[in-house]
Amino acid sequence: MKTNDSATASIQPKLTLDDVRCAMQAPLPGWPAQRKMAPLHRDMVISQATLDQARLSSVLVLLYPKQGELHFVLTLRADTLNKHKGQISLPGGSCDPDDVDFIDTALRETHEELGIALEGIQVLGALSPMYVPPSNFLIHPIVAVTPTQPYFSPNVGEVAAIIEVPMSDLLNTALISIQQRPATSMGGQLISVPTFYANGHYVWGATAMILAEFAELMQPTLSPERRHP
Repeated sequence: MKTNDSATASIQPKLTLDDVRCAMQAPLPGWPAQRKMAPLHRDMVISQATLDQARLSSVLVLLYPKQGELHFVLTLRADTLNKHKGQISLPGGSCDPDDVDFIDTALRETHEELGIALEGIQVLGALSPMYVPPSNFLIHPIVAVTPTQPYFSPNVGEVAAIIEVPMSDLLNTALISIQQRPATSMGGQLISVPTFYANGHYVWGATAMILAEFAELMQPTLSPERRHP
């Protein structure tokens, strides 16, 4: 995969907030979109019994304006965490008994991890749930927008770095490649996985699959008159 200037400097569409609002009203593409970034060994069918016993969690795809373009935020998970340490993820976490719903979980966890103010955040909708076999989590992704770039004050016990990604990068297929990554569910055996290059980091696994569905959902909004150099 190329990550040089010729790849990243190619002309990419820039989404507006109206584009995203419109796209979030459409039917979700679901597994056919998610599987584009799934590990090559990933099973297509998960039994209902497995899903019924899964632990529930929620993550937030938070959009905001920066330098004239919509961005979203990812986190580099701290090496001290028990699960998925050192990996790239969307902000979020496990559902608490006091959470009203998955939106409540996503907002609470994002505030706890990133220290951002929740005032002004508007929820636009949800993406398809994503089951993660190694951790037995059923993740419910929530999409939201905030009118200004957030001030981040990350929890250093959970977040090693903040990664801000332009939406145009998410739609740039030149930033996708196949790499060999160790699978924790297979004793560290190397497997082939699609990865997304995001601002100096490689994103794969459940996070990449969630973002793949979000990217596919945005595609019908990108008419020629909405493409900007």
